[in-house]
Amino acid sequence: MGSEIVLATYNGAKYIREQIESIQRQTVQEWTLIVRDDGSTDQTLDIIRSMMASDKRIRLLPSKVNKGVKQNFSLLLEATRATWVFLADQDDIWHPQKIEIMLKFAKDNKNPVLIHHDLEVVDEKGTRIHRSFWKRAGLNPRATSFNRLLMQNNVTGAAMLINRPLIKKALPIPEDAMMHDSWLALAASMFGAVIPVNERLVKYRQHASNQLGAKPLQFCNYVMEGTEKVKKTPYKAPQKQAKAFQDRFSLKNRQELIDFLALPKVSYVESRLLLFKNRFFKQGWFRNLFLFIAPYRS
Repeated sequence: MGSEIVLATYNGAKYIREQIESIQRQTVQEWTLIVRDDGSTDQTLDIIRSMMASDKRIRLLPSKVNKGVKQNFSLLLEATRATWVFLADQDDIWHPQKIEIMLKFAKDNKNPVLIHHDLEVVDEKGTRIHRSFWKRAGLNPRATSFNRLLMQNNVTGAAMLINRPLIKKALPIPEDAMMHDSWLALAASMFGAVIPVNERLVKYRQHASNQLGAKPLQFCNYVMEGTEKVKKTPYKAPQKQAKAFQDRFSLKNRQELIDFLALPKVSYVESRLLLFKNRFFKQGWFRNLFLFIAPYRS
């Protein structure tokens, strides 16, 4: 059967052919590409169907209702059967050896496992912006303990390879999840393992329509953006996700979750003590400086 790849699409006609062609050029050819379109109004579906006609490995799920990116990926993952499943974004370009290299790390089929790699950041035309997404965004790919992921996700969906035990454990992805990748990373960290691979195996395209981008970590920009985010209660999304995680897996006695959910309810000093006690840290001193100075709100 080989591995499966899930590809969520929505108005991606500008880039979708290049992405699928990059998958077709893989050095490992035993794969099935499962696509679900979320109600595109451009030529995305026409392009996918034309490529399906000449490649039987491409499968299109029936879809009529717009679900949003989280639920699009949740439905795609529910349709998979393979032991190992790759996630793909519609506008990226895969390195020819991506599947081959990632499968070398796919060894544990009994416990939930998430394997993720670095990405090369490119512009709309595919020209390199930065050789490493991890370095550009100031991320430590090994900081994937559960307490760290509660505060900040550092696993990119387009760089993921996940196994069947994780899919069974994590699905369905709830509406209160921040994003499909952050939910999968939390589940893998809690119940299994998150494994970083220090290889840049995808050209991660940045353009105006990106759901999330590869923004550089710059002090002035971060403080200005952070100040605005505090006004808009930036911790509401992580708190909602943590509560959904606690409820889904009946983790009422898990102390990290209890303390994380208590942060907006206690005093400023008490919240800082909880941050230190549980090492609820973000990545990089810029982010942590702002985290510890700013009031914690839900």
